Amino acid sequence: MGINDDEAEVGRGEERVDMKMAAGKSLTFVEYLPTHCKIFDVDLAHINSMRKVGNSILKIYELIAAQANGFNRVSFTKRDLYNEVRRQRASQNGDVNATLKILEVVF
Repeated sequence: MGINDDEAEVGRGEERVDMKMAAGKSLTFVEYLPTHCKIFDVDLAHINSMRKVGNSILKIYELIAAQANGFNRVSFTKRDLYNEVRRQRASQNGDVNATLKILEVVF
């Protein structure tokens, strides 16, 4: 497999296929790695306000994708959104449980 600035040869032996890369970009999908998916603070505020109104997580993701002109332009995946909502719910319950434990010790 050989890679030039704007071409890539893919395949083995006789089955080589030349692929032109769009505008000189490499064929990497780094932005889809879990460490590169990030929900920005602005998006979190938007997500939280839509959750308070009663929108489902899937609907929120679709609305954000529509505002960004496509799912491929959203900086996070649907799974990232579900994980963030799960983290928020767990931290809310954790705070309540911690408070109850403190009150049990005091009284």
